[in-house]
Amino acid sequence: MKPAAIALMVITAVALLGVGAWLSATSGSPVFVLFAVVATGVNVVYMVLARKRSRDVTELPRTGRVLAPFSASYTPDTRWVGGASMIGSFGRVNASAPLAVLQLTRPRLTLRIRPRFLALLFGTKPVVLTPREVTEIYPMKASFGGSGVGVQPRGAPVAFFWVVGRCEPILSACADAGFNVTWAERRRR
Repeated sequence: MKPAAIALMVITAVALLGVGAWLSATSGSPVFVLFAVVATGVNVVYMVLARKRSRDVTELPRTGRVLAPFSASYTPDTRWVGGASMIGSFGRVNASAPLAVLQLTRPRLTLRIRPRFLALLFGTKPVVLTPREVTEIYPMKASFGGSGVGVQPRGAPVAFFWVVGRCEPILSACADAGFNVTWAERRRR
């Protein structure tokens, strides 16, 4: 774990235990301290498991559906707003729509969480990639029925961008910009 993640975990645990001790002292009941200890333990276990699961996303199963390229013209600076799932200091971070932005400024593709303070809170940094740094970009079908785009950087965990509507325009724009796009849809577990 990164030092910033450990520091934030320790600060959270100390704050939670301090509030529990204060509530126990003012009420005369040890229940609050017990709750604070259990909540801290659950939080630590969750963060360790989340970090392990975020490293396990490698090859995702294909759905059998193959999308077709979408013909449209794109400006040199194109943005889409939606949701994202990307790696942060504590493991995989999920941001629902409209908290994520995928921006294609040729020749760079940027995925980030907004507003900036949320990205800092969860320890995510913008994913900025050029076509040479990407293994592939492919369409995704989420377990909740949404569609999205998987961006697989070389030597790094995959980042997901979820859209409302069709993902073909995003894939076509990325293919036009020189990114390796695979049109076979995959399912997120």
